[in-house]
Amino acid sequence: MIARQFLLCSINIKNKNIWSELINNSESIKEKDIAAKNWTLKKQNDLSYSESSSLGDSSLDYRQALEKTRNLDLLWNSKVETSSSLQKPFKQFLITQRDSSLVVDYHGNFLLIMGYTIEYNNDDEQELIAALFKNRAVIDNVNDRDWFATHEANVKQEVVEYVNTFTQKEKLTPENIELNPDAAFPLLYSSSPASKNLPNLFKNEESLEQRTKQNSLMHDYEKAFFHVGWNYTLASHFPEDVNEHIFSLLTKMQMSYYKLRYYKEYFNVVFNDILKNSEAIDSEQVDFFDKLKLNYNVFLANYYKYKYGLYPKYNEVMNNVERLWNMDKDTEILNQTFNAQTEFVNKKFSETSQRLNDKRNQTLNIIALLQIIAFVSVIYDSLAFKEKWPFEFYTVIVFLVLSVTTAVSLFLSLGVIRKRKPRK
Repeated sequence: MIARQFLLCSINIKNKNIWSELINNSESIKEKDIAAKNWTLKKQNDLSYSESSSLGDSSLDYRQALEKTRNLDLLWNSKVETSSSLQKPFKQFLITQRDSSLVVDYHGNFLLIMGYTIEYNNDDEQELIAALFKNRAVIDNVNDRDWFATHEANVKQEVVEYVNTFTQKEKLTPENIELNPDAAFPLLYSSSPASKNLPNLFKNEESLEQRTKQNSLMHDYEKAFFHVGWNYTLASHFPEDVNEHIFSLLTKMQMSYYKLRYYKEYFNVVFNDILKNSEAIDSEQVDFFDKLKLNYNVFLANYYKYKYGLYPKYNEVMNNVERLWNMDKDTEILNQTFNAQTEFVNKKFSETSQRLNDKRNQTLNIIALLQIIAFVSVIYDSLAFKEKWPFEFYTVIVFLVLSVTTAVSLFLSLGVIRKRKPRK
C-alpha cells in the first residue's frame, strides 16, 4: 500500500515593512513571471514533471493538482524544485520518494510543499498514522531533519532574490525569513479502507462529538475517511480526483490562513508606530495605507472567487475549515482594523494639515500687516516731503491706526473661529 505525507509550510517575512511593500507591489502575476528569476508561471496544457512520473497513475501528483485548479495561479521556483527516489527505512515502513516545491502567489504568499511517499502493509495503517502523527514536527518523525537544514538555506535565498526584485525601500536578508517545519500543516493520504478507530487519532485536539461528526465527503465513498483537524488532516481511501481537490483546497487555505495572520502581525507593529508618531503622518503614508487596504480587498476578492468557484461539496468543506481555523473571525477583525486605521490616519493627517495651514495663515497675516505699515509709511513720507502740515499728518496717523486695528482684529477673529470650530 502507498501513503503520501505532505507538509504545507508557510514562509514568514519577519520584517513587516518589507512584507507590506511586497504586498503593495502592483505588477500582475504575468509581469512577476517575467521579472522574477528562477520562478515560472506554469499554467499551461502540456505540464510535465518527469521526476514524479515514477509514482504511477494511481498516486497523487500534487503539482498537477495545483496547476489544474481554477482561480489559483502560482509561480513555481525551478531552482529548489526536487524529486528524489529513496530507500529510507522508517520503523517497519519504507520511504521511497521525497518531493519539494516552492511556490508564491500574486499576493506574496510563499509556501514550501514537502511530500513523502511511503510503502506500508495494509495491516499496519494504524501504526503508520500514529508514527507520522507522533509529534507536531513531522520532519523529525520521518527522521529527515538533516536534509531539511540544507534545503532550508536554498529556499531562503530564493525567497530573498524574489522579494528584492520588487521592493525598493528596504532589502530582505535570509535572517529576516522564518521557515519553521514544526509549524507546517501535515496532510496525509492513505490508500487503505478506513477503520473505525481513525477518529481517535484526533482526541488530543478535539472532543468526542467533534471527532465522530462525519464530513460530508465521506457519505459518497464507501470505507473512506476525511478529517481536517487543527494540527493534522487525514484522507483515506478516496479516488485520486477527490484527493486532488482536497490538496488544492487545503493549499489555498493554508496560504490564506497565514496571509491573514501576517496582516494581524503587521498591524500590531504599525499601530504602535502610528500611536508613537501620529503627529508625523504625511500624505505618503496615507497613500500607502490606502493602497494596502485596496490590496487586502483584492486578496479577499480572489479568495472568494476561488471559494465560490468550487463544487458545492468542496465549498462546504471550506466553510467548515474556515470556522475551525477561525478564519471567518479573522476576516471580520481585519475589516474592522482597516476601517479604524483609515479613520485614525486620515483624522491625524487632517489635523496635521490644519495646523500647517494655521501657521501658514498666521505668516500671511503678519506679511499683510507689514505691507500695510509699509504702504502707510510711503504715504507719510510723500506728505512729509511736500510739507503739508498739520492736517495731512493727522490724516495719515488716523489711517495708520485704523489699518493696524483692522489687521489685528482680522488676525484675532480668524484664530478664535478656528479654536471654536467643532471637531468631527
